[in-house]
Amino acid sequence: MSKLEGLYPFMAAEKLKALALKIMDKEVEGIKLYTLFPFLEKEDLNEVIRTLIETKDGFNLKRAIPFMTSDMMDEVFEVVQKGGIEALSEEHFYPFLSKDKLKSLFETYVEEASIKE
Repeated sequence: MSKLEGLYPFMAAEKLKALALKIMDKEVEGIKLYTLFPFLEKEDLNEVIRTLIETKDGFNLKRAIPFMTSDMMDEVFEVVQKGGIEALSEEHFYPFLSKDKLKSLFETYVEEASIKE
């Protein structure tokens, strides 16, 4: 952990969001965007995630999964199911999906496997 990362828990939300935006705009280099995820406010993280979806940044999206709200998780999962982000697969979400969502997926996959051509 860098000296900077050690300060994240003590920084104001707007400072952390500004840093995240600068990293994404490539104004700041040498800091990994995903190190900010646990410390961003939910709304700020959602904004970052939406940008990552637009840029199809599967690397950082994968690291954001544990910190996503359930609504954001559903949004990203839907994009992944449609093949919108190649570097991210449905399996990355399994530990974080609700029991109902997992059950629904299981039933869908069984149904798909049972269809004979």
